[in-house]
Amino acid sequence: MLFRSIWQLNATQYYVPLIKSDSANGIKTFIKIQSKSTVAGSNGVNVQILASDGTMVTYTPSISITSGTPYVITGTDLVNAAAAAGHPVSGVNGFAAIITVNAPESDVFTYANIMDPAGAKRVPVKTVGGTIVE
Repeated sequence: MLFRSIWQLNATQYYVPLIKSDSANGIKTFIKIQSKSTVAGSNGVNVQILASDGTMVTYTPSISITSGTPYVITGTDLVNAAAAAGHPVSGVNGFAAIITVNAPESDVFTYANIMDPAGAKRVPVKTVGGTIVE
């Protein structure tokens, strides 16, 4: 008799519809993520960046979220990752991304801000079901 194991990843996806990075004009996006998960192997992060040519570029940070500690991804991080992959984005006009965190939705907290000389503006971060989580 053959038995197969099926592993399911209890991960959370967030849609960030507007990310900017324009250092010439002092505009920066900060995406902050926290997790309360302490399960071994959890809290990894993967970002799918929507490039200007319509392709999705993968950015996987080299470290995972430390439980309880804010983890920051900047618009500049994502602009650089897309350019390195040969599929640039416009940090001036803005772009979107999907962030996947390897932890249950009930364990993850996230929000995004665009900072510019006039102050901070919230970006509506949404889950797959369309719920705004800011």
